[in-house]
Amino acid sequence: FIDKQDTYNTFEKEEVELLLKNIEDKEIKTSIIISLLLGLRVGEIFNLKKEDIKKVKDNYFINVTKSKTKSGIRTIPLKNTFNFFIEELLLNSKEKEFLLFKEEKKENRENILQKRIMYNIRKYVKDKNKVFHSFRKNYTQLLYKNNIEELYIKIFLGHSLKDNLSFNTYNLSRIDNNLLSSIIQKINFEEFFENIDFFKKEKEKNKKIQDFGLFL
Repeated sequence: FIDKQDTYNTFEKEEVELLLKNIEDKEIKTSIIISLLLGLRVGEIFNLKKEDIKKVKDNYFINVTKSKTKSGIRTIPLKNTFNFFIEELLLNSKEKEFLLFKEEKKENRENILQKRIMYNIRKYVKDKNKVFHSFRKNYTQLLYKNNIEELYIKIFLGHSLKDNLSFNTYNLSRIDNNLLSSIIQKINFEEFFENIDFFKKEKEKNKKIQDFGLFL
């Protein structure tokens, strides 16, 4: 048996740029970026609320409190290069409020929003094997590309660790947010956004700080 999701293909970098440059709906573009940066499932993104975002020193952590599996309930670090992105979301949200698609409050909210997102993706990418879930696969591929151990990839994706018996018995307690954050800081997520306007502006701002030796 092969999970249908395993047949999905990743987006090419040019396709990611095409979507982010041409989709006019800002919340859909934001959802795509969140999936690329955090590997979240579409339903996990729709359920994010302001109180799910925590900051420790200069690092943001996203608590996934609603997922389709028990393993999916997890905390994921954000690379701090992209703090500006999450801070803008928080600035425009109230407590107990969804971070995105606030106006859609129906019980079938997830189905409605999935159709809305796929309608926008299909305007520009016709390949039926490339869907919103493909961004999560882009995230996974990037982790492997940056030589992250499969164990940590499972943790970030919210996959089961049942087959890692020795780890669960002896080492699970050693995995804390500081360690996960230090791992995610090494990932070159920037390659997704090199030609995207919002990231260019942020790089210019950071470059000015670097010039004074203050940016690490």
